[in-house]
Amino acid sequence: MTNDTKTDRLLRPDEVAERLGVSERTLERWRAAGQGPAFVTIGRMVRYAESAVAGFVETLEGRRPK
Repeated sequence: MTNDTKTDRLLRPDEVAERLGVSERTLERWRAAGQGPAFVTIGRMVRYAESAVAGFVETLEGRRPK
């Protein structure tokens, strides 16, 4: 995982949902519950740093579904 914010691409919620295989609504629920990948808001826009999404996936690796 890299924290180089100069080259870290900001992803839209639809891009993150596709990468994670979840709906945009699931991402909304995760944000409201303080779960899921870290995000930033720019005005009204929600964005996810590519490294935050990759880090979130790393935390899930090896976990079994409940």
